[in-house]
Amino acid sequence: ERKREKMPDQDIKRCPFCGGAAAVSINHSPSKSAYYIRVKCFGCGGQGRTYKNNENPSNDSVSERMIQSAIEAWNMRTPEAHA
Repeated sequence: ERKREKMPDQDIKRCPFCGGAAAVSINHSPSKSAYYIRVKCFGCGGQGRTYKNNENPSNDSVSERMIQSAIEAWNMRTPEAHA
């Protein structure tokens, strides 16, 4: 499994659990021929919704759309919703 992090144009809010910094995490699973995109906290490991991308990784428009969706899902979370 290959893993990378991407710094998107859109701001990512701090983790609602620990207040730590978070970034987009993109993992590739060769056995499933898929990429998994989510926002993950560096501090506690908390993560947002995972988006699966079966498209060719060179198709940036699909990846960018999923990255933005992952960020939007992460940024909508609040500590009160998870207390």
